[in-house]
Amino acid sequence: MWTRANFVIAAGIGVYDESEDETESGTDDLDDDSEEDPDLERDLASDKKKYATKSKIETLLQDRIKSARQADTSCIKTNIDHLFNFQPSIAKTNKVYFGFSNDQTGKLLTPVQLSWDNTEECLQKKLEEIKHDDFFVFMYEAQVCDPTALNKGLLWSDILVKAVLAILFGPSAVKCSEPGPSDTKAKKAGNADLGGITKVTPGLIAYTACLVRFALSSESLLTPGDGQGRGFDNCAFYRSLVSLLETPTSSPIRKKWRKELLSWWNAIFPKSVDDLPTRSAGSLSTMDQMLAQEEAEEPVW
Repeated sequence: MWTRANFVIAAGIGVYDESEDETESGTDDLDDDSEEDPDLERDLASDKKKYATKSKIETLLQDRIKSARQADTSCIKTNIDHLFNFQPSIAKTNKVYFGFSNDQTGKLLTPVQLSWDNTEECLQKKLEEIKHDDFFVFMYEAQVCDPTALNKGLLWSDILVKAVLAILFGPSAVKCSEPGPSDTKAKKAGNADLGGITKVTPGLIAYTACLVRFALSSESLLTPGDGQGRGFDNCAFYRSLVSLLETPTSSPIRKKWRKELLSWWNAIFPKSVDDLPTRSAGSLSTMDQMLAQEEAEEPVW
């Protein structure tokens, strides 16, 4: 079921049970700035008495949110093999063998301050703590992080770009040459079409990162978690990324990084991954050079 992405983004993280294909309780503490849903308006107009109370309206809205979140989770989980050049393919690999049990997914899920080659066994045995505000290898451009400049390439990931395209335009969008509302391969209108979505927001980037992290993991449930033995804290991970992208800051480096990041995302939206702009080997953009000069005078945050 394709539903409007702005509802999904506002909803945050819920629970996805891949065995029963149902969504359980989620979080209610994220800001809800969603626009009105035309389907919801139609349902309300069709039977005003049935949806007359505020509680019934909220129940209907929450049901739509859960359905949308379930659909997006299933989309990314099912198509994870198309988001990265896995060699060999993991398309037929049981998800329980993903995460740190798998060399390919393990490397992508490794916090950038660690080395997979040096900590593989510790990560597999859960001897190394994974925090909700860690940055993971899959979140970086070309899956490479410079430890002396942690913001370079962060959230410029082609994996995230493909995931966003799949969520907004459908799975075929990561394969066809010109995805979008006019994509003839799509059997149904995607979220971008249904919601009139024409730009990428910080919430969408954070939401997508949460779904990709789950899809790469061996977890069977996408749960809010608490980081205290009851699963990875997905809610805190989501909020940490939104805060990184939106919380007011006095740092000129972060301000410029945010501006360039969102400009880059919206420059490629809604183009296909084939049209994704790349940098020539060894080439630094003007912004990269500026950040390097600033970082020489300011500690890396």
